[in-house]
Amino acid sequence: MTLYLADVGEDRRRRVLVVSGPRFGATTGRAVVVPEIGFDPDLPLSPWRVPFEETAALAVDRLTTVPKDVLHHQVGQLPISETQQVRRLIVRGLTA
Repeated sequence: MTLYLADVGEDRRRRVLVVSGPRFGATTGRAVVVPEIGFDPDLPLSPWRVPFEETAALAVDRLTTVPKDVLHHQVGQLPISETQQVRRLIVRGLTA
């Protein structure tokens, strides 16, 4: 899955993980994203958060959609182990 830099309001840009496919985007003009949040590695992390850097995590509990035009450019790829963890949490949230 691909990380993008996106305008997420609050007059700032943040990295987001795009979890929707190109067909969804072409049909709706939107992307389903999981935003990045900062966290303190010395404190417990919510089970809905997936750490992927020393002080960055993906907040699956904040899954949302954004207009495609707020996605500016790719800034990286999420490693496969974290990608699988994000997918599992999304499925868990949808089937709970």
